[in-house]
Amino acid sequence: VHEAATSPTVNNRIYFSYYSGGFRVLEIQNDRLVEVGHLIDQGGNNFWGVQVFNQGGKEYVAASDMDYGLYIFEYDSSS
Repeated sequence: VHEAATSPTVNNRIYFSYYSGGFRVLEIQNDRLVEVGHLIDQGGNNFWGVQVFNQGGKEYVAASDMDYGLYIFEYDSSS
């Protein structure tokens, strides 16, 4: 893991940038880390950093990819 950012609205959620391991979303559930989301783009990734921000009342995560630029994510727990 290169960088982690915690959610300011969901106190057990953590977002990670993981170089070629992609973008990861984990939650602490019953004292364990559980992966609840991830992305590795079709051409691969090289994620370097993550930052959580709010816009219009919604939580987003900016993740920088050293090869492809900036990705903006919105976590959807229903999928």
